[in-house]
Amino acid sequence: MLWTYSEAVFVDGRFAFPVGGPGYGGEHWNSTILSHAFHLAIEGGVNRTTGLSVEGVGDAGRGEVERIFFRAMTELMPPAATLPVAAGAIRQAAAGLDPGGEAQPAVGQALRAVGLHQLVLRRR
Repeated sequence: MLWTYSEAVFVDGRFAFPVGGPGYGGEHWNSTILSHAFHLAIEGGVNRTTGLSVEGVGDAGRGEVERIFFRAMTELMPPAATLPVAAGAIRQAAAGLDPGGEAQPAVGQALRAVGLHQLVLRRR
C-alpha cells in the first residue's frame, strides 16, 4: 500500500489513522519525520522510536545540511511525494551538494534513524 503525506498519520513509526484525503492534516503530522531527520543531521542524537543514533555535523556543518534539505524540497521533490520518495530526493541532494563531505553521511544516518531506509528498486 502506498501512503502519501496527506492520506495517513504515523505516530512512533506506526500507522495511526487515515485522514480522509488531501489537505486533512496528514502532511503536517508526517512532515515532522523529515524535520526530525533534519534536526538529527545537524545536532546528532538518538531517535527514540528506532533507537538509532546519529553523529550530527554540528554548527560548522549546519549550512550544508540546510542547503541539502532546501534543494531537495525546492528542486528535486515531485508533487505528492511519499516519504520514501522524499528521502530519496534528500539523499540525491546530499550526493550532489556534499559528495565525500560530512553532511552527506549525517543526512543518510538521520534518514535511517527516522525509519526512512534506502530503498533498492528492482526491475521486473
